[in-house]
Amino acid sequence: MRELIKQPIFGRRFLGHFWSLIGVYWRSPDAPRGTLLLAGAVCLELGTVYANLRLADAERRIMDAVQDKQATVFLAAVGLFAAVSAGFVLASAYRIYLRQLLEIRWRRGVTAYYVDHWMTERALCQEKLHGGEVGQPGSARRRGRP
Repeated sequence: MRELIKQPIFGRRFLGHFWSLIGVYWRSPDAPRGTLLLAGAVCLELGTVYANLRLADAERRIMDAVQDKQATVFLAAVGLFAAVSAGFVLASAYRIYLRQLLEIRWRRGVTAYYVDHWMTERALCQEKLHGGEVGQPGSARRRGRP
């Protein structure tokens, strides 16, 4: 019995299709704006990581002040914690907003690209070649087909 050679899921073929799909948007006229959105999202992601570090440091200061029973240091640490928390919340919210905005623009660009390529003169020729096989979406169900 002949053994089947197992192809890797993420091989060269996958990477080729992946890069061609990504390239559709990054070669479009909207790419410069997408680059700015991506750079902003990456910067905000790094900002949230930094804010997490600062929050951990502020928590340490609060606990140290409680342990040492220093009221002024405690209040200063709580103020620092509140300021860093507010910055963290803002950075997280804008990070998600920018990422979703980029996703929407990417989907819109890829959809427009494929619709433009589907709706060319060849689409009409394909319908004439295949006769009644090509129809409106859902028309097969109306004729009794699954």
